Amino acid sequence: MNEKYERAAYRILKRIGANQGYDGFKYSIDIITRIMEEPNRSFVLTGSKGLYAETAKHFKRSGWRQIERAVRHMIERIFESEDKEYQDVLGTERMTNKQFVESICNYIRYEEEE
Repeated sequence: MNEKYERAAYRILKRIGANQGYDGFKYSIDIITRIMEEPNRSFVLTGSKGLYAETAKHFKRSGWRQIERAVRHMIERIFESEDKEYQDVLGTERMTNKQFVESICNYIRYEEEE
């Protein structure tokens, strides 16, 4: 894994109020890093061939749905937070997991350009 992208994902997730204690935190870092390492790859999150499955295998979890739920739970907690720091990165509308991951990746790309 590319440490540069891991650090960037970690920093942004912390900035928007993600709790490091949630399993979805470490899974999100893994998924975001995989996407950033292969920017031309078309990615799918769900299913046996998706990034959730790759992340489940990496963390030795039983299936991709466990990863999907953990990421969704983390996203829900971010949007329920009293701290609205996430709005600078994510906006105000709740998102699907895919929209969340895409937003974080786009934010990292934007930061790289500056």
